[in-house]
Amino acid sequence: MPRYEMLMIFKPLARESLHKALKMVSTMLLDNGAVLRDIENLGHRVLPYRMRAPDREHVAEGDYFCFDLEMPPQTVAVVSKELSITDDVVRYTVSRHKEGLPYRLNVFNQAVETRKYGQKV
Repeated sequence: MPRYEMLMIFKPLARESLHKALKMVSTMLLDNGAVLRDIENLGHRVLPYRMRAPDREHVAEGDYFCFDLEMPPQTVAVVSKELSITDDVVRYTVSRHKEGLPYRLNVFNQAVETRKYGQKV
C-alpha cells in the first residue's frame, strides 16, 4: 500500500472534544483500510487567515495534527469526502510520500539538491 501524510487543522476544541474528534478520524481511517503509522501533534496555532469550518463558523486558531499512514489509493477519495463534512475539521490535505520519505523531508532534500547545483530554489 502507498504511504501518505495527512495534515489536518481542527477548530479550537476542549481537550475531551479534541480527543473524540481524533478518535473519530482515526476510526474512520482504520475502517476504510488505512494503517496508521504515527499521529503527531503539531500544536495549537493562529491560522494565517480566518477560515470557515464546515459548520459555517469562522475560526482564527486551530490545532494542527499530522497523520502518517498507509492506505489504498481508492481510499483517499472516501476519506476526503468524509473529512469535508466533518464539523471539527477546518482544513486537511493528503499528500503521497515519494521514495518512502515523509513529504517534509522530500521538500527539504529537493531544496538541498537544488542549492548544490547552483540553481535558485
